[in-house]
Amino acid sequence: MGEKSAYVRQRGFEPLQQEQMIIQYLKKHRRISRSETAELCRIGPFQATRLLKKLVKREKLKMHGTKKGAWYELRS
Repeated sequence: MGEKSAYVRQRGFEPLQQEQMIIQYLKKHRRISRSETAELCRIGPFQATRLLKKLVKREKLKMHGTKKGAWYELRS
C-alpha cells in the first residue's frame, strides 16, 4: 500500500483537480495570483501561468493587470 500512496504523492494532481482547486479557492478568496496557483496546485510558475491562461480562454476566469501584478477572479 505504501507504494501506491508514494506514486500519488510523486505524480501530483491531475489537471481537472487543479482547475477545481482553483475554482474552490476563488469562491472563498475571490482572487488568485500565479504564485498562489503554483503553491496551491504544487506546480511550477510556468505551469501555473499556462493553467490560468487556459481557464481564461475557456471563459472561467477573468485576468486583471499584467505581468507580475496580474491576478484572476471568477468570471461572472
